[in-house]
Amino acid sequence: MTILLRLPKLVAKRPNYGYPRIRALLNGDLRSLGLPPVNNKRVYRIMANSSLLLE
Repeated sequence: MTILLRLPKLVAKRPNYGYPRIRALLNGDLRSLGLPPVNNKRVYRIMANSSLLLE
């Protein structure tokens, strides 16, 4: 659930970042919370389902 809440906020802050850069930012946040990292495929899938990908 943390990923679903954080992704839109990260994309809003950095609208020109694609999913690999957003994943790096997200993993930095998750690491600071002591949570496991997520991979590119998961971030891509969530961003695609939420219409957050770059055109």
